[in-house]
Parts: sequence; structure tokens; C-alpha cells
Amino acid sequence: IDAILATAVSVTFYRSIFKRTLKQATFLGNLLAGTVTGPWVLYVVFCTRRSRKIKSALLSGLLLSLVSIGGYFYIIFYAVRYQHSALLLNCAIGILLLFLMVAAASNLLRYNKLAHHDRRTATFIKQVYVYTRRGLIQQARNWKGICFDFGLQLMSGFFLGFVFFGRTYVPPILEPFGIGAGDTFDCPPELEGLLPSACALALIPKDDPLSAQATLSNMAVAMAAMASSMRVFGDERDVFLRESSTGSNTEAYYLGKTISHLPTIVAAPAVFLYAFTSLTALAAPWHLHYVALLLVYFTASGMAYFVSNLVRRDLSQLVGVMALLVSVMFSGSQPTLNQLKDNALLGRLLYYPSFASFLRWLNEWYYLIEIRSLGVGAASMELLYGYTPHNFYPCLIWTVTIALTFRLLAYMALVARER
Repeated sequence: IDAILATAVSVTFYRSIFKRTLKQATFLGNLLAGTVTGPWVLYVVFCTRRSRKIKSALLSGLLLSLVSIGGYFYIIFYAVRYQHSALLLNCAIGILLLFLMVAAASNLLRYNKLAHHDRRTATFIKQVYVYTRRGLIQQARNWKGICFDFGLQLMSGFFLGFVFFGRTYVPPILEPFGIGAGDTFDCPPELEGLLPSACALALIPKDDPLSAQATLSNMAVAMAAMASSMRVFGDERDVFLRESSTGSNTEAYYLGKTISHLPTIVAAPAVFLYAFTSLTALAAPWHLHYVALLLVYFTASGMAYFVSNLVRRDLSQLVGVMALLVSVMFSGSQPTLNQLKDNALLGRLLYYPSFASFLRWLNEWYYLIEIRSLGVGAASMELLYGYTPHNFYPCLIWTVTIALTFRLLAYMALVARER
């Protein structure tokens, strides 16, 4: 993800940033000064009264040097000492490098838009408070839209509850013969001389609604989250352009708007889960399913922020729905991960995009928490879907990484629209 975004930043902003600003001696001098002076730049940026234009160039140089040094050590660590158990550390370092790249790109992008003499504005904390308060007031006044969003979640939960009412996971016929959760299965000698698919058939559950429950539940919550979150930034495009031209802080605006949207992000999954569990019996604890749906809503809302800041308002809904459909296509439900790995025409090529689909990881996590709570054999998971119990925590790590990536991209798209 870091490599792809670094390439995209370089190609996208070359003509609009580097080609113009590198010809300016002042910019080039401040950029090089920020690169070689290191932590001294932080003192100049935060403790002196120099203009934002100079601070932007100095901070860009520091961030680019940190990205270069950090990227070098990250590649060395990943290539030489990478282990599956170090996935959390790798993702944390990758997110940190991505954050530094986005910060550097945003400073470079806004350099030509900054005035040589700064206007006096409110402090960063006060601006965050003002934008958060304004966002909460806007949502309170738009109570009909909030009620519609919650009603959509409630209706989706009840509908899926009716669909899966009375359906439970029925284990394979070999479960009574000692296949425990997480075990791999070896074909018994009695079945080796029969049809080649006899062992595979014996591992198929009699009834398995878990995969369909995961796919439909996550997709329903994600669709509702996409429709609701488009309004957070999409309805204020003109307001943001007017306020950014007066010198308001874009970071404060972004934080304030996202903080004001947090109550909806927290409450909406609970509404859906209340309706769904009132008709469908789930084996896993309620809070685990809530965490799964909360991550769905959080990630889908970040995707909506990015899309609403990137494309025109009349196209944002269409682009958002198409992005979710692509995520569903590579989610591993149908086609399954095993089918994506073994495509007759493209081989494993279709499997790699599934790593960027947050629905792939949350569908698998839904299945794993249910299987764990049922205490039944997990040997059929890898055969049917390509799931493994060892991915219980990596599923969460990958989802959080994708969610933060969307939100960083949304911030950079917002900076690109500054005046």
C-alpha cells in the first residue's frame, strides 16, 4: 500500500507542485534546510512566528527525509526479518510511513496556495472545537436524515433476521468422530479407496448459513454507512472552499467533522445488531459482533469521506456504491478465496486484490468468532472458503489498516481542494 500510494503521490502532484515550486529558490532552500537540519525544524515550525509558507517548506523537507530513512529500514526489516507473528508491527510501521507521506504531500500541495503574510486566526484547538460543535448542531437539525439512517439499519436488520430465522450451523457428518476446532483433517483409511471426493464431501457442513450471514450483514451496514457518510463532507464543499480561502485550518476542519460524526458511527451498528439478533440466534457474544459491525461502519465511512472529497457531488453516490461492489467481489464469499487463488485463466492474480478489501477480512472474522463460540470442527473452513483460525487477529489488523488508509486519503483529497 505504501509503495502504491508513494507512486500515486509522485505522479499526481508532479505537474501541480514540483514543476512549479522547484523553480523557486526560496522553496528549494527551505526544503533542503528542512531535510538536513532534522529536529531543529520542529522548533522553527512550532515555536517561532515565521509565515506558514516557510514552515510548510521546512516541514515538507523534514517529512520527506523521515519517509526516506524510515522506508529504508522498513524494507530491510520486512525483507530480512519478516514473520507472520510480526504483522501488527509491520502494519503499524506502514501506517506511520503512510501518515508521514500524506503529511509531506499535503504540505507540498498547499505551498503555492499559502499567503506570504499570515492572517491572525483562532488556535488549532479552538477551531477543532468550533467545527465539532457546528457538526453536532447540523446533525441535530438534520434529525430526519439521522432517523432515516437508523431506520434503514433497523429495516435491514429485521429483513436479514427474517431470512436467517431458525437457521443454525450444522457440523459435518464427521464431527462426532473427533474433529476439533482448528484441527487439520487426514482422510481415514476406510475412505481412501472410495471416490476421490469422499473425504471432501464428509467435511462439508450439513447447513452453513454463516458465510451468507457475514456477507449480507456487512454489506447492508456498509451500504447504509456509505449513504450516510457522504453528507459529512459532500454537503459542505462550497463552505469549505470559502473558509479555507480565509486561512482556516484544514486539519482542524477535518478533525472536527469526523469527531462530530462519531456518535452516528457508534450507534448505527448497535441498531442493526439489535434488530438482527432479535430474530436470529448467534453463538458468539454480542460485543464481538458489535465490534465487527463497528469496523464495517468505520471503514465504509472513511471510504465515503474519500469519495465525497475526490469526485463531484452528483457522482459521489455512484462511485461509492461501485467501490463497495468491488470490495464485495473480492471479499471471498462468492467466489471464495480458494477460487480466487486457483483461477483457470489468471492463476492467483485475482487473489491479491482481496487483501485491500475490508469486507474480505470482516467476513472471515465473522465466521471465525461464530465457529469459536460453537466449538465445532474448523477443518471444513479451509476446504470451502480458505479461512483459517490463525487469522483471528490478523483480520482485525488488516481492517484497521485499511480504515486508517481511507481516512488519510480523504484528508489528502480535502487538502487538494484548498484555496
